[in-house]
Amino acid sequence: MTPETLKAWRTRLSLGEAGMAAYLGVPVTTYRKWENGTRKPDAAPLRLFAVLQRINAEVAQARGAQ
Repeated sequence: MTPETLKAWRTRLSLGEAGMAAYLGVPVTTYRKWENGTRKPDAAPLRLFAVLQRINAEVAQARGAQ
């Protein structure tokens, strides 16, 4: 998960850094470090993002089928 991907997801969800941190259940400072690239998320947030990506792909596919 790159910092750019994190920011893109946050933007897609219309959240600020504090909102995204709350959504993921981590301190804002931790999320900011992920987004600026000084730290990388551990396994739990990465699993959540994998689920979000899968859901996004399924929604896009369903919209295309309409």
